[in-house]
Amino acid sequence: MSLLIYPDPDATVSGKASYYDATRNNAWYTRPPYNLGFYAAAGPELRKLRGFKWGNSWAVYIYNPKTKRGKIVQVVDWCQCSKGKRREKLIDLSPKLWQWLCQCDPGLGVQRVRVTVLSLIGERNK
Repeated sequence: MSLLIYPDPDATVSGKASYYDATRNNAWYTRPPYNLGFYAAAGPELRKLRGFKWGNSWAVYIYNPKTKRGKIVQVVDWCQCSKGKRREKLIDLSPKLWQWLCQCDPGLGVQRVRVTVLSLIGERNK
C-alpha cells in the first residue's frame, strides 16, 4: 500500500540539527521489527508546528542546503534541544541520517537544515 503525502507550506522552518544515537537507550524504533536507520527527534520549535505528542509519529522532509541533499524521515521522539537558548536545535537526527545529509563526520556537531512537515492526504481538512 502506498501513501500520498504533501508538504505543508505553513510548516517549514530552518535551523540547526544535531545528532543522537537512540540505540544507546534501546529505543523501540531501533529494535526489530522497526529497525529504523533514519529517524529524528523534534526540538521545541518543530514540535510547535505539529503538536507532537507521545505515541504518534509523523513525517518530515529534511534538506541540507549546503550539500543539496534531502530525505523524508519519520519523527519518532522529541528532544529538549536547549529550548529558549541561542544554541537551541531544531531537530536531532540519527547518526546514519546525519552522515547522509551532510556527508561529514558527526563530530562536526551541528549542520544547518530546512525541515518541512508532511501530511497524509485526508489530513488536510483536520
